[in-house]
This record gives sequence, structure tokens and C-alpha cells, in this order.
Amino acid sequence: MGFSKFRVFLHIAPYIKNRTEYIKNIFNFLSLANSRGAHIIPVLFDDCWKETWVDGDQPEPVPGLHNSQWVQCPGKVDVDEQTLKSYVTDIISSFRVS
Repeated sequence: MGFSKFRVFLHIAPYIKNRTEYIKNIFNFLSLANSRGAHIIPVLFDDCWKETWVDGDQPEPVPGLHNSQWVQCPGKVDVDEQTLKSYVTDIISSFRVS
């Protein structure tokens, strides 16, 4: 289709579960995207759709409803301010371009 730039929404849930694995997975994804000439625009927070989320298996999509299981990040869940600051700092410092 000729697309070369992609907005990718990152969610804090996997970061909370396993910070090291999360950073590693993002690095692998960015390396793969780069090898194919894709430019990634990461998005750390959004406020669309569902306000709450849980870790683990997710509900099946609702047929015919766009983004039916999309969840906000961080949404209305109990994430303290220090965790949010660490999340932003870790992502930015891990992937900044010098």
C-alpha cells in the first residue's frame, strides 16, 4: 500500500507486568520495522474507548464495532504517579535517538 509511517499505541499494562520484557519487545519491534524501512511514531497515552483494563486474556472483539475492545492508557485503573513517570522516562531514555 506504500505506507512508511505508522502510529503505534503502547500500553502501560505489559510494562507494569514485566518492564524488562516490555522494553526488549519494543526494541525487537523497532528493529524489525527499521529493517523494512518503516518509521514508527509511538504513542504512550490515549483516552479513547474503555476506561478500565485487566491483565491477561481479553474479551473477543464485537463484530462490526471498530476497536470494540480498545482500552485507554492508563485509563481509570490504579496506577500511581511514580509508575507513570517511570514508564515515560524508561521509554524515552531507552529509545531516544542521539
